[in-house]
Amino acid sequence: MKLCKLIAKIRELYSFNGRIDQARFIDRALWLNLFIILPYLLRHHNPALEQNLFLSAVMVAGIVAMTATVVKRMHDYGTQGGWVIGFLLCLRAPYLYLLWLLVLARREGTKGANDYGRDPLRLY
Repeated sequence: MKLCKLIAKIRELYSFNGRIDQARFIDRALWLNLFIILPYLLRHHNPALEQNLFLSAVMVAGIVAMTATVVKRMHDYGTQGGWVIGFLLCLRAPYLYLLWLLVLARREGTKGANDYGRDPLRLY
């Protein structure tokens, strides 16, 4: 039973469908960025870890999950997920990346249902 719940949570984390509210976005963004930034810093400051496949896999998994989270946040205020390409480009410019995350975190979602699903604040 616990394994099924874990699998459902992982599926939801990597799903590009649906919407996510501001509070859950901020929470996920903080945790997922640790999976992106920490492996990068470890590889950058320790040349012996530069070719470490595990750290690369953790980093890629974090980027994919963060991209899915950004798409769901964009869906919350009615924007197509295709704009996530701008987010991916911002990964190379830390200040733009941070600005993008702040805009996504501060912008209020659509009240009620939109083309991407029901209002996440009304689901609970």
